[in-house]
Amino acid sequence: MGALSQILLRGSATHTKHRRRRNPKVVEDKKEIGQECGDPHELLFSVRRSTRYHNRRKRFFDTLNKWSNFFKVVGGSATMTTAIGQLGTTAITISASTVAVLSGMDLIFQTSQMARLHGDLAKRFNHLERELIIAEVKGVTKEQLAAFCATRLEIEADEPPIMRNLDSGCHNEMLESMGYEPDHFVKLEWYQRGVFAHFISFRENRVRRHEPIPDGSCGT
Repeated sequence: MGALSQILLRGSATHTKHRRRRNPKVVEDKKEIGQECGDPHELLFSVRRSTRYHNRRKRFFDTLNKWSNFFKVVGGSATMTTAIGQLGTTAITISASTVAVLSGMDLIFQTSQMARLHGDLAKRFNHLERELIIAEVKGVTKEQLAAFCATRLEIEADEPPIMRNLDSGCHNEMLESMGYEPDHFVKLEWYQRGVFAHFISFRENRVRRHEPIPDGSCGT
């Protein structure tokens, strides 16, 4: 990768600092927050990562909602109730408890509403990405860049609290798609990845970033 990849990497790091501004171990200088608005390539990286993040959240809540509805419908049907009843009181208790837990999860996580919210946010970020790409063909003016940054801030104002471990995972996926080696990724422990990242940002202060990549050391 060349100079453009270096710019994108710096943009991703700045975006991470912006989204983790409450973490003193990550933010090094408040003056750096929002610097990606000074370069369209850095802003584009930030927008693309946000799109990826919200698509991941949408798929998670969609899947959770579908499985929850499935078990509630099947577990509450008369045929299934009769079949479970023949297995004894233990099976009835387990079935009833499962339905109660799933109903509680729907109530707490509001899976259907959250899936729609993240889907809408992903579409808005994707629309902003398309506008950025089109504008770059003729060269982005300072006025256009300011307008794009303002639009991004409007979208971010509607975001629910960011799951920062998942956001860091999306950062790594972006770098991987650009050809960077794993030793340049944000370091995440096993409990900060996968499905765990969707439920809680556990020990986010333990997230560590490697040193910036020297020129010409990126993947192809």
